[in-house]
Amino acid sequence: MADLAETSRQQLEADCFWCFSKLLDGIQDNYTFAQPGIQQRIGSLKELISRIDCELVITLDCSCHFLLFVPQF
Repeated sequence: MADLAETSRQQLEADCFWCFSKLLDGIQDNYTFAQPGIQQRIGSLKELISRIDCELVITLDCSCHFLLFVPQF
């Protein structure tokens, strides 16, 4: 890193910060109160499974709440 010019290091730092910010934007809802990102993904999974096997979704909803079942896997 010492052999890089100062402007190259500044550009590299800016690019790294931008990439890290984009990464956090994509996952921050998974780690905030009530985890809305995870709940949304579980809802999407439930919808997908209901298209394939409605009986499985009904069974999971009756025997245990879908949100409690899915995160274990």
